[in-house]
Amino acid sequence: MRKNNLTSKGSIAPSGLDLATLGRCFGRYASIAQGGAVSTYEEEIGILLKEMKYEQAYSVGKATLDREPNNSAVVESLKKVSAALRSQCMDMACRKQDCTPAYFELEDLLRKVNELTKQDMYGRQV
Repeated sequence: MRKNNLTSKGSIAPSGLDLATLGRCFGRYASIAQGGAVSTYEEEIGILLKEMKYEQAYSVGKATLDREPNNSAVVESLKKVSAALRSQCMDMACRKQDCTPAYFELEDLLRKVNELTKQDMYGRQV
């Protein structure tokens, strides 16, 4: 299936931009033009979560919590990452894929995220 690209030959925009990317870029530009910040850390984690870039979301969250250990908004965003990882791990286990390297990588990342959110493997607070 081919993506619908908005840019065409002769356009000044980089080739291959899709609607989601263009919308996010425009939103950031509008925010900057109005004097706002590019985005908050929790917004960045949310964007990475939607793009299923869990490792990057973890890295942003960890770096932020290293600087601001009491940032509850980042912790709440990481709980969403934890839930998505937990769901994927459970899905893989149901399909008998819980002995694969991909599963072990996801589970390891889930454990790291859970350390930051102070949750166990089932999402309960510890």
